[in-house]
Amino acid sequence: MTAENLFSEAFRASPIGQYLLAPTEGLEILDVNDAFLASVRRSRSDVQGKPLFDVFPNNPDDPYSAVSALAKSIATAIEEGKSQLMPAQLYPIEMHRDGKSWFENMYWSATNTPIYGTNGNLLCVSHTTIDITERVNAEQRLH
Repeated sequence: MTAENLFSEAFRASPIGQYLLAPTEGLEILDVNDAFLASVRRSRSDVQGKPLFDVFPNNPDDPYSAVSALAKSIATAIEEGKSQLMPAQLYPIEMHRDGKSWFENMYWSATNTPIYGTNGNLLCVSHTTIDITERVNAEQRLH
């Protein structure tokens, strides 16, 4: 098994959600692992190659802009050239089923990390997520 195959298998099988973003204006999703796909109930073909905020838009009924916070963290990671740990974030995810769509509140602990090639060029941004929705919901029920 080559190192590239090993990385690909480890990336896809990791229990921690992750996707890789092109360092472009649209932040196209280059690849995504199975854990993240399962948490947002999407298939790889639903997201791969598409701009991040087209796939995961802001909820227009929510005054807080989850998109703005994520976009700012990714931009800072690229600008500073180092990982950006985001505090726990509410990010409503648009769900689809039977021709209907709605937003479901999810909570994430996330890190955005620029990935550089051996020549120093920025290859992509790794977005690593830990879904903390169940924990936050349990804490809210206790209060």
